[in-house]
Amino acid sequence: MASKLKRLKKVKDKYLLNLLSKKNVRGVSIGFKEKGGSITDEASIIVYVNQKEQYSALESEDTIPSKIDGINTDVQLLIPETTDPDKPRDPQRTKRIRPIPGGVSIGNVSGQTGTSGCLVKNKKGQIFLITCAHVGAPSNRLFHSFNPSKEHYEPVPCYKYCKMPVKINRFCLWYLRRHWNKVDVSLIKPLDETMFTPYILGLGYPRGVADAVLGLPVVKAGCTTGITEGRVIAIEATINISFSIKGRLVPATFDDQIITDWMGGHGDSGAVLFTKDMMAVGMLFAGFGNITVYNKMKNILKITRTQIITSL
Repeated sequence: MASKLKRLKKVKDKYLLNLLSKKNVRGVSIGFKEKGGSITDEASIIVYVNQKEQYSALESEDTIPSKIDGINTDVQLLIPETTDPDKPRDPQRTKRIRPIPGGVSIGNVSGQTGTSGCLVKNKKGQIFLITCAHVGAPSNRLFHSFNPSKEHYEPVPCYKYCKMPVKINRFCLWYLRRHWNKVDVSLIKPLDETMFTPYILGLGYPRGVADAVLGLPVVKAGCTTGITEGRVIAIEATINISFSIKGRLVPATFDDQIITDWMGGHGDSGAVLFTKDMMAVGMLFAGFGNITVYNKMKNILKITRTQIITSL
């Protein structure tokens, strides 16, 4: 399997830009082929599209061959995400909880909603909460990197369940660029470190960090959809994601991502993806109606120069 994955990666990287330039294409990965509406265990080069069209309706340069350099391809349609963050499956996750665990409501003063991820620390021993940049950063400054005064709350003030949102941070750093990215992450420095716990609500404490592999059973706890289980169905994913900024959609490309079957929706951004024995493999940042997309946890820790906290 390892040699086949190496071959798949080589071919995927060789033709990546060509595939991304084709009509309707949103992303490319190494993943499981779909057949008859179900995911199989056959590893292929997966091409994600917003819309499927007949070959006869496409220009020749926009068609996707069934094989590339002898490797099977599979075109998979992305379905729009329709989860309503105002109707969480577990309302407890949108209420005030102390100390604040991972897997609950968090957001900024402008009402952007997401999920508390997990605790990390840098070489100086400073503790931060991680979540997504598009949760931690104000939308009009999303592609900047620092805002020392931005207020963050737990729970998010917009929730009808929330009576007493509380400011929780001193400052926020985030890592996101307009073009190619590996992470969509922010570091939130707490006002008081005792306000937080490494515990992930309903799951337990992180035990460390692991790599995602095809077929790996995984679990996450998110603010909107609660605890969901699934498996890794694609790795090495490159995908285009759009962010709403001042009323317009601004695209950004993410490389080296993890994809599972559907495990979360709007409001779950920031939720950490774990193996069944609580090894962190990724952080949820985007999704569609049939798949969910994650940054690799190892990339997050490398770029932010932090390490995951398992206990305080």
